[in-house]
Amino acid sequence: MPRPPSKTTKTSSRVCIRKLKLSTIWAILSLHWSTITEAISCVQSCRTSGWESRKLKRQSTTQWAVSPQTQHDEKCGVHILVTQQTDLSYPHLSPNPKGPSSVKLENKGDLSFFHKSNGVRSKHLNHSHKRESKKHCQKMDKNEKTAKQLLGELYSDREYLEKLLQDEDLIKGKIRTGERVQDLIVGCISYLDTRTAFWQQQKPIYARQRDRKLMQQQWNRVLHKPPSDPTRYILNSLEEIDTALSSGSTDSGLKKACELMKVVKEWSGEVLPNKREVLGNLHSCIGNALMDLGDMDKALHHHEKDLELAKKGDLMDSKSRALDNIGRVYARIGKFQQAIEVWEEKLPLVCGGLEKAWLFHEIGRCYLELKRYSEARDYGYRSLMAADDISDKKWQLNASVLMAQAELKLGNYKACVLHFERALDRAKLLQDDSASEAIQKALREARHRVTQ
Repeated sequence: MPRPPSKTTKTSSRVCIRKLKLSTIWAILSLHWSTITEAISCVQSCRTSGWESRKLKRQSTTQWAVSPQTQHDEKCGVHILVTQQTDLSYPHLSPNPKGPSSVKLENKGDLSFFHKSNGVRSKHLNHSHKRESKKHCQKMDKNEKTAKQLLGELYSDREYLEKLLQDEDLIKGKIRTGERVQDLIVGCISYLDTRTAFWQQQKPIYARQRDRKLMQQQWNRVLHKPPSDPTRYILNSLEEIDTALSSGSTDSGLKKACELMKVVKEWSGEVLPNKREVLGNLHSCIGNALMDLGDMDKALHHHEKDLELAKKGDLMDSKSRALDNIGRVYARIGKFQQAIEVWEEKLPLVCGGLEKAWLFHEIGRCYLELKRYSEARDYGYRSLMAADDISDKKWQLNASVLMAQAELKLGNYKACVLHFERALDRAKLLQDDSASEAIQKALREARHRVTQ
């Protein structure tokens, strides 16, 4: 039983009644105001006698009697008579004589107060209904937003189709196949709704974006984490790149080299002490691949990067390699003077007869293209000497042809014939039929000029 207020007022009585409704079955009960006031006053007198501070033994009985509708109450469906008998006994106090032993409550008198209460309750119901409607609208807005994200550009098409459905004249028409326009529009909207529902079942958009970010972060961590043996990893990767380039898989080799370069750039010098040398090697591989693919500008850029790293690290072998490749790029694009300058810078770094034979021959070919025939003949001779030192028949053949062509341009036909004859012998030893045919043709022309 809730405690009544110390001072009986209409407001405090309302509060007490509301609490009483929670503790007893008052939901369908309408009571007279004076009766309620009398009951509260009785209970109040009990509280002032020390009810609150003492242990209380309470016995209560409640009787409910329901009778048919009476003549004086036309609005109520039933007539409710409640008799509640309460016996309050105290251990050391006599009962309060003012407190009645029983309270008889009937639905007679002015019930306007409780009708007002019912109106307040209906207001609460209306507010509750409004809140539910607002939540429903918010949910609809959220669903529309989700559908817009899922459909993307198709969402505007869906809105357009919905507007078309409102055109009664249009939807009554038919297309050439006899199908109704309304059926087509409804089918399209249904398809878009089906796709929206499907993607909602898969995963929310934010979840898919989050998963992609997590996967990218995990990949980046794996990518940037150095292996247990970085040197072995680098060597194996470079071997794979070289194999791909030499076997003609230029695109595959280029891709592997670019991926490895990204990995190496993230490593510190402590993890990879020769990081500069490795990066230079990768620039060289990428440059060669791009040159094979015909992208000379990018190829030149990577070879120049290789040269820059070599100079910073005082890496002579890397510098020689970079100058070699830069010269080849210049020669391929017809910049023969630049190629000569780069290759002549490489000459002091050359080690080995084979490399000398090749380099002297390439410089001589550039001079021949520039119509500087004497220099071409001289470098041809130096190439032949280097090839003779290592007994390399192939470069003996190439050097002899270069010297013969230079002598032919200089008008020294006899010397030209001698060099072509020596080149023909080397071609026959190498069983190079195509070279033999080309040399024989040039030899006949040279002999013809000798006889003139």
